[in-house]
Amino acid sequence: MWIRSLLITLLFTSFALADQTIELTPVTSGITEKTGGSLYQSLKLSETKPDSIKKVPSDLSDHVLYGILKMQNPAGSEIAVILDSPDGKPSRLFVDSNGNGDLTDDKPADWVAGKDYTGQLPGLKPENLANIGSATVKLGTKEKPFDARIGFWRYDVSKLKGQTPAQQESLGHEMRFYRDYGLTGKITIEGKEHQLYLLDELATGSFKPADDKSLVRLFIDLNDNGKIDEGEMFDVARPMKINDHIYEVKQQSADGRSLTFGDSDKTAYSPDDVKVGKIAPEFNAELLDGKPLKFPGDYQGKIVMIDFWATWCAPCMAEVPNVAAAYEKYHASGFEVLGITMDEPTDGEKVKRVMAKKKMVWPEQFGETGKTKSVAEMFSVNAIPAAFLIDGDTGKILAAGEELRGDGLEKALAKFVPAKSSSTK
Repeated sequence: MWIRSLLITLLFTSFALADQTIELTPVTSGITEKTGGSLYQSLKLSETKPDSIKKVPSDLSDHVLYGILKMQNPAGSEIAVILDSPDGKPSRLFVDSNGNGDLTDDKPADWVAGKDYTGQLPGLKPENLANIGSATVKLGTKEKPFDARIGFWRYDVSKLKGQTPAQQESLGHEMRFYRDYGLTGKITIEGKEHQLYLLDELATGSFKPADDKSLVRLFIDLNDNGKIDEGEMFDVARPMKINDHIYEVKQQSADGRSLTFGDSDKTAYSPDDVKVGKIAPEFNAELLDGKPLKFPGDYQGKIVMIDFWATWCAPCMAEVPNVAAAYEKYHASGFEVLGITMDEPTDGEKVKRVMAKKKMVWPEQFGETGKTKSVAEMFSVNAIPAAFLIDGDTGKILAAGEELRGDGLEKALAKFVPAKSSSTK
């Protein structure tokens, strides 16, 4: 008996200590295609030349805008960007790739206009884009630098509908960028090796999260099909539920190229927990207007859609008209919407302005409040837009994801709202 007990003890001890150290190597470009997308970041442009710029091309026109990419890099400096828009000629993009303040000694950036952008930037209408391009910058440390591709795009402000002059001016002084680089390696889970990608979603140049909102993510090809599918994306700063087992990243090197991965005794959620047919998580929160919310208790007798979105998310904003139209049509019959914005809590006034303009008249709360566990975490939301249609009485998830996008929402509501309305009479 004691031998059996000893063997069990050794087995569990061995399993608990089986942390693995994973070494990662840089990938300069192509990560966006492999992982299915990127988060677009905003780069504000100004007519004022930053002090960090020491030398510029001699043939710049009179219409120049400047910007700064605040990315960690071997030089420990800012990465300056210049957008030159001469009259009657194509605009040009210059990027201080090596961070030395000289924008004349870098490899020219790609920057083209008038081409077909279809499929290149998910969620954006090609006709609304003025330019698209990329540049390679230096990231990493002085000891281990590497080339990293940054993608850029810019709206054609003249083709955007419904913009006030002030909004057009603001968009004209803005460029969007996204990471196309990352780190890759191999990870072993339950005895099987899988491809892994470590990505800096906010394009800060750092692969080690400063906090649980840094959005440094692990993408693990668990089904080994060569792409990242639903349930294969995880936040490095949080525990991860994989095959009903919970893991976590326990340590990372300063440059992110080495990490220790192993068992966790913390609570975690997975997409399997919030699939259609499952019971949605219960939570309490505070709405933007200060009122308390209890979910799903406050939605008895209703069909409610939880909609995760953000003002900076172009695909999210493209879905808003569909949601607004559905709300207007079905609200009187028992359809409710609960918006979960992934904007920063400090952007409350901005969120309210957008909601007023877009006729988003339903209750709203922030996904990250600092007071309760993240609702986005409970629903395993790693990308937006994301939506869940839920029966307010049972908490059962009726529909989710892509089936609630576009005209799919109308079809789902036509199926579930009348049935719910008749059952509660």
